[in-house]
Amino acid sequence: MAAAAPDSDGKPDRSMLQLRDFLKFFATKREVFDTEIAAQFRDVEAARLGDAMYSIDDVRSILEDAKEGVKETALRELEKHANMAGLVLEQVFAASIIGGLELNIDLSRTEDAAALERVGKLKLLDRKALEDTKRMAAAQLDSLNAQHLKLMKRVKELEAAQEARMLEAAKANAEADRLRADHGDLVRRLEAAEAAAEAAAGASAAAPAAAPAAPSAPAPAATASLSAERDSLRERNASLVTELEDLKAELAACQAAGRGSDADGGAEDTEASPASGAAAPRITKQFQRMREMLKAKTQQVKTLRTRLSKYEPDDVKVVDEADETPLVPKLG
Repeated sequence: MAAAAPDSDGKPDRSMLQLRDFLKFFATKREVFDTEIAAQFRDVEAARLGDAMYSIDDVRSILEDAKEGVKETALRELEKHANMAGLVLEQVFAASIIGGLELNIDLSRTEDAAALERVGKLKLLDRKALEDTKRMAAAQLDSLNAQHLKLMKRVKELEAAQEARMLEAAKANAEADRLRADHGDLVRRLEAAEAAAEAAAGASAAAPAAAPAAPSAPAPAATASLSAERDSLRERNASLVTELEDLKAELAACQAAGRGSDADGGAEDTEASPASGAAAPRITKQFQRMREMLKAKTQQVKTLRTRLSKYEPDDVKVVDEADETPLVPKLG
């Protein structure tokens, strides 16, 4: 054990003296502990080894060896604990000196049964608090485990939903690719049909009138649209031809009425009534309007014939040509 450090007067300071007393006290306790262990072995020897199959000397030797081993271990542990307690007290006294405090240790209180019981109760309270803390920690752990299970379940649900959305997205992308492919195919077919129609129109326009060329077959992709347009043009041409014939009939009637009015006017006296004189201008105006309508219809028929000639061979007569007899000159 280290000696107490002397103060400025050459005497050990008070704290170191108290620490020395503390270490001496635990050294006495070690001796008491040694005596108690030896007494326990003597009691066992007297109680149980009287009628043994071994000799008393053999058993006593065995127990003596065991006693020495126990004593050595116990004394070593007690000395270590005493030294540890001494280091703690040394730190306490050093701190008290720095703080200007004086500490006194009453070693007699360590023998006080009431104080020892109180310290034991404190240990029980600490043990109970520790158990309560463990129970609370276990309850919190159970709650955390339950929350963890819920979160794991939610994560699995979200993963399943994500996979479903990814499958839907893949299907949508595949459908979009298919639609784009169909659109591209339709665009190519339309371009091919337009090119075939333009080629057919150019070939028809370039063919000589005296030697009609063989009909050029339209492309298979444009057959349906060309046939529909041709049928529509035919129907429109027939309607215009009918209107043209009706207008010609009305025009002929107006011409006949105009000629009758001229003949009657030459034979009558110059002092004819005003009503008969006003009839001729009305017939003339109606005749002029019908002539203009007839010209417009005739021009429409010619336009339709030109359009139809693009879809039919030159040697095939697709429509009946309307009568293009010159109109009767305007009445004077």
